[in-house]
Amino acid sequence: MPEAGFTTRLSELMQEVYEDTGLDGAAVAVSDGNETHSAAAGFANRLEGIEATRDTLFHIGSVTKAITAELIWRLVSLRRLRIDAPVAEVLPEITHLRVFQDREITVDRLLSHTSGLDGDVMPDVGQSRDVLRQFMCQVGELDALATPGVVFSYSNFAYNVLGRIIETCGGKAFEDALSLLLQGQYNLTHFACVPDAKLRFRTAVAFNETPSGPYPLIAGPGSNIASGTILAMSVPDLVRWASQVIRTDAFAHMMQPQVRLPHSHRYDGWGAGLAIVDEVAGIVGHDGGTAGTSTFLRIAPQDGMVWALSCTGAGAAAAWKRVDAEVRQVLKQPVAKAKTFVPASVPDPALYAGTYKRHGTIYRIEPGTGGTLVLNTEGETATPLLNGLVLSPVNETIFEARIEALKANLWVSFHEFQPDGRPSLFYALERMSRRTESNQ
Repeated sequence: MPEAGFTTRLSELMQEVYEDTGLDGAAVAVSDGNETHSAAAGFANRLEGIEATRDTLFHIGSVTKAITAELIWRLVSLRRLRIDAPVAEVLPEITHLRVFQDREITVDRLLSHTSGLDGDVMPDVGQSRDVLRQFMCQVGELDALATPGVVFSYSNFAYNVLGRIIETCGGKAFEDALSLLLQGQYNLTHFACVPDAKLRFRTAVAFNETPSGPYPLIAGPGSNIASGTILAMSVPDLVRWASQVIRTDAFAHMMQPQVRLPHSHRYDGWGAGLAIVDEVAGIVGHDGGTAGTSTFLRIAPQDGMVWALSCTGAGAAAAWKRVDAEVRQVLKQPVAKAKTFVPASVPDPALYAGTYKRHGTIYRIEPGTGGTLVLNTEGETATPLLNGLVLSPVNETIFEARIEALKANLWVSFHEFQPDGRPSLFYALERMSRRTESNQ
């Protein structure tokens, strides 16, 4: 349990982080299950001079997926859904997509991001109450990047399918099921499940700088509601949700490891709804980013401790690293140690070279010097920061690059090696991409 004066220290910490990292605004909260400590700094809207407060709503992005997972597990407990059911059996309307003829694509594999589905197919079909049904009808083609149950590949699409399953098995629009859970089950008050509801609250806005001046970033397509573009919450309410869900059967399932990720720089593995952040310390959580807002949630269930940060503006990763380290120290939680490897001989870099694709992104990898690789990327969902990165081998599977703009290291990795030593899959930013046939 935090000692006396902890809230004051949180306020000081947030002001220090705000001044040092260049954030627009931020809020932090820590809960021991009985008491919630919180603080804020900076602006909810810097152009209008509106200050961020503890009750300011921030878009929590993909942290929404953890709440979607809880809704799924509640349906399982009510026997309205079988967790290992093929998606085609539960949601016949989606069988127009040939990939779902594979009965190995099951509900639990959607939860753990092991379905093998391409992850970022997100057409904008508006904001209506049946947006998820329209979304499923709108998608005309979807690729399988890997065999179901074999590899981890983060999939926004999978969680939107889960959202539609919640509607069909639960009998309520997704936003109604979400609101009923947060307000009716957990007595939360500062959240908004749909865009119009945000007008009732002070909601943080991020801005993108352009030659003609800053313009506000808005939430993504409504079709991504179950995956993480719409929901906004105050950070204290986010940790209140997490500190209560710890005590549910759903949470026990959500944190149960489904796949381990030795090739990930961020996580040790993934459960059925939550990331296994530190398996040894027993810490789970989720991160989210949308509309220029970043949210980080950590849960230490053995101690009943929860902490979270939401922030807008540049420097989110650096801010979280500092906040997480200090909060863990105060809470006497171990700081995660960096993964290390025994150096291994790395095959000819030319074996890794080639073009790898997933929806909206093309990676082009060429041999560099001294056993390195050079990465470039293009496409509508490509990340420009990755262009020109030099990838240095960590071992025969993992390569590392330094992104100076983020003051962070990035790991990428190669998988599904063929007899000739060439990999078929490239893993970056938590997603798999498949080598094109011309490079086989």
